[in-house]
Formats: sequence, C-alpha cells, structure tokens
Amino acid sequence: MSEELIDTLKKKVNPKWSLLFAVLFYFVALNTYHNYLGLYDHIEKRPCSVHIWAQTARASIALNYSRTDMNFFKPHIHKYLEGDGVTGLEFPLVNYVPAILYKLFGFNEMYYRGFVLFTIVMGSLFFYLLINSYIKNFLVSFGLILSAYCSPVMAFYSINFMPDVTSLAFALIAWFFFFRFLKNEQTKRNFILFLVFATLAALIKITSLITIIAVMCLIILDHTSYFKKQKNGALFENRKKLLLYIAYSILVVLAWYAYSFWLSKYSKTQSFTMQTALITDIPTAMEVLGRIMDDHIYEYYSYENYILYGCLIGFMILGFKFVDRVLFTTFVIVTIGNICFFYFLFYQFKDHDYYVIPILTSVFFLILIFADLLSKIKFGYFKWIYSVFLVILFFNLKESIVWTKRDLDKRFDTAYIKYFDKSRPYDDLEPKLRKLGVLRTDRTLSGFEDGWCNSLYKMDQIGYTFTDTTRASRIDSLLTLHEFKYLVVSDSAKFNKVRPRDLKTEILTTHRGLIVYKINNKLSK
Repeated sequence: MSEELIDTLKKKVNPKWSLLFAVLFYFVALNTYHNYLGLYDHIEKRPCSVHIWAQTARASIALNYSRTDMNFFKPHIHKYLEGDGVTGLEFPLVNYVPAILYKLFGFNEMYYRGFVLFTIVMGSLFFYLLINSYIKNFLVSFGLILSAYCSPVMAFYSINFMPDVTSLAFALIAWFFFFRFLKNEQTKRNFILFLVFATLAALIKITSLITIIAVMCLIILDHTSYFKKQKNGALFENRKKLLLYIAYSILVVLAWYAYSFWLSKYSKTQSFTMQTALITDIPTAMEVLGRIMDDHIYEYYSYENYILYGCLIGFMILGFKFVDRVLFTTFVIVTIGNICFFYFLFYQFKDHDYYVIPILTSVFFLILIFADLLSKIKFGYFKWIYSVFLVILFFNLKESIVWTKRDLDKRFDTAYIKYFDKSRPYDDLEPKLRKLGVLRTDRTLSGFEDGWCNSLYKMDQIGYTFTDTTRASRIDSLLTLHEFKYLVVSDSAKFNKVRPRDLKTEILTTHRGLIVYKINNKLSK
C-alpha cells in the first residue's frame, strides 16, 4: 500500500521537487542518526582516544599551515631535528581546508573534524542519489546507504583527523558521476567530474586509485566486446579519448606521490609511512589475521551487518540473471583491487582499524547492485521477496545502529581515552606557556612522549620528542647537541635517572603533572 502511495505521489510531483525532497529527507534522517550516536558531542574535542599519534600528526600539518606557511606544497610538522619541518605526505587537502578555516575563524579543531564529517556526508549523499536513481524509493535508498554507512570505524573517523574517510567520500562522489555519464548520453562534463573526484580520492589515499583503474578496465573490456549487449553494442563511445583522460589522472596521482617521497628525503623529515607492509611468512600472517578477527572485525561492522551482506550476496546469486552486467563487473574489479591493497598493506591492518575505510567501496557497490536487483523484482511474483527484505533491513539497521553507538561511546569513554592517550595534560598547556613568554618557535624537547608528536602539537611547540625507551645517551645527545630552549617532561623521576644533575632551579612552571624547564642549551655532563 505504501509502495503504491509513493508511486502515485511520484507521478504527480515535479521531478525537481521530488529530488529536493529526497535530499531534504536524507539530511534530516542522517542528522537524526548522528544525534542518536552523539556524534556532535565530540566534535569540539581535542585529538584523543585510539590512534592519538596519527590524529595529532595530521592535525599538526593543518596547524602549521595556518601558523607557519600556507604554501600548499610545503606541509610542515611540529617534530623535527633537521631542516624546517617540511615533510612529504598524501595530498594534504584534508589538512589545508581546515587551515584556511583556522585563518578565517581562529583555531578550533571543530573545523577540522567538521570538514571531514562534511565530506563523508556529501559522499554518502551522492551515492544515496545513485541508489535512488535505480530503486526510485528514497526511504529504501536511505536504508540501504545507511546499512553501509553505519559502521563503528566510520562513525569514529568521520569526526576525526585522518584522510581515509574523505578519500572514500570522494570515491563515492566519483562513482555517482561515472554512472551518470553512462546514463546521460556520455557527456564529457560528467566524465571530467568523475575524474576530478576520483583523482582527489587517489591523491588523498592511494587505495582509491582502484576507482580510476576499475573504469580503465571497463573500457578495455568494452574493447573486447564484453558489453556487446548494451544498447549500441558497446558501453563507451570514445574509448581512446577516455583512456587518455584516465592516463592524465594516473600521472597526476603518481607525480604527487613521487614529489612527496622526494620532499621527505630532501627535507630529512619522514613523518608518514608511504610504503607497503608485506608479510612473507605464514606465522606472522596468522598473527595479524587473528588480531583482525579478535579486535577489528566488529569495529568494521556489526555482526548483523555481516549477516545482511551475506543475505545480499545470496539474493544476488539466486537472481543472477537479473543482475546488471556493468554493475557486477565493476564490483568484481573494485573488490579485486581492494583485496590487492589489503594484501600489500596486510601488516598495517594489525594495528590500524581505519585502513579498512577506503576499501569499503566494495560494500557500497554490493548495496548498489542489490538496489538495482530490487528494482527489477519488486513487482509481480517476486514482490514477496522485496517485502521480506524490507523487514530484514529494518531490524538489521536497528541492531547495527545500537552497536555503532556502543562502540563510539566506548572510544570516547574516559577510561578508554586514559588507556590510549597519555597526552591529555598538554591539552591546555599552550596558553600558560604564552603568558610566560614562550614562543611557539622556541625549540622544545618533550620527554617521555607516548606517541609521535602528541605533546608538541597539543602545546603547539616546535621541537622534538623522546620516549620511555629512548637510551640515556640519546637523550643526552639531544640535550647537548641541539638548540633546545625548553624541556617539558611528564615524569621528573625518570628524567633525574637520565640526568642526575638537579634542575629544580631551572623550572619555569608546572602544569597537571608536567614540568617545564628552561634549559637554553646550557646543559652539560
């Protein structure tokens, strides 16, 4: 009855108003979902919780853009010994836009978190519209897109400082324009827009290069008459020209990464890992796989989600003759590419839950294929399958949303944050340092850092760090051979074991268990 009512309304309503209503519904429904999760409660928080080291490293780039140099091609980081802190990394758009916002409105990490959230909201919107173009039902379309979007890692990192979510978002937008290109007389504008967003996605995270490669494979397959059953006997009209455009995009991506590698080598500041992490022995592979299954598998999606995806694959197999050839082929190519990425960076998946985010395109494509399949079986004899699926989807979403909220609450729980993040005392140290006349450019050594540049970023001091495991000789070398003006330590007892000399007369201030020494590079053995 509701389906007939929707069909009747669609016939009476102008398509433009129908699109506007679908978009409005999307924003209202997604905002309701975000509110239920409590996403907005955390958007103004400083970097915290799991992977704090990665968060502050990315946030450091944005802050240095706004306070050091807005030259896009010379990203800086707080931690370095030689040079001026310039470092290579993926295309820093995710860092640069917040830096612009810092310039305009003042420093507030809400702008960084908000920008990342904005990108994935828009990416999901475009894919939602793509799904709706097949199924013609905005309610079911939203349920389907939410079944892919409702992920614990997606929720946590959608208001975070990592580039993975934005890369996925741009890939989703790119696919919207690609299928629009196929449907709308293959206008050049849609293909160029596809390449723009696909290129940005790959620049931000090399994983998303599979988006461009997948389309290149489709064009090559089309040349072999693989899509000869299409309307004009082929899928693409001007294959050579399209391949040329794709070649340009791939060259742009490779050029950036080549420049990034060179920049890190030239500046002698290698802050970000940009290499494969292959595993060559079975015991290590089993260890990593065990870690993924024990710790991460239900951080990717809930148990109910996996059941749903299994059902979708089963439906797809049963109704394979109804499955769109182009969608299925694209899904297979994208999934093979994602598996290759998983293989090349397999070891990184042991400790990095967010590495899975760019390869979730396979999940979104599975949803898209099923949406197309539903549009073909929701009438006549197969209508009961459609009704059964809607019931399954409803209860699945209910449980998945509850699971996602539980995981998000855990990640922002005080005890959880204390376990993963030892840098909280530095959160509000900067104003105190400025009142004491300490400049952000006064090189500072931060002692017993539990991360990469957590403390330096949070107190906004240029300098270097050492950890609990740093050898005493190395600490001594840092103190005597480099021009540090200040030393900040989180444990004076540990430091006194390394440097027996009494520095009490050099104490500038104390703050929440931290001790700030004014050393002026005058320490000696």
